[in-house]
Amino acid sequence: MLQKLDVKPMTIGFEPFAAYDKGEDKIYYNIKIDKQGNLKELKKSYSKALAFAVSIAYPVKETLRFILGKAAMHEKIIKNLTSQENLQGGQE
Repeated sequence: MLQKLDVKPMTIGFEPFAAYDKGEDKIYYNIKIDKQGNLKELKKSYSKALAFAVSIAYPVKETLRFILGKAAMHEKIIKNLTSQENLQGGQE
């Protein structure tokens, strides 16, 4: 729809030029933000949070396919272990 209306995407950003710290009653000027570093850190944090959510089986849209994959893997391991026990039990 936006293409038909000839609407072009654009980027909107926020560049702070000062910040106030109420705890220290101090104003900071000329703030520099490392966009690439922050993005890298955000991706790293997301990855850790996702791994933790999967490990505790937190059922949300983002984790369900990982949880189900993990369950399927555990099912295969259990089947292999039980079939090996049956084979060993029959040989004695």
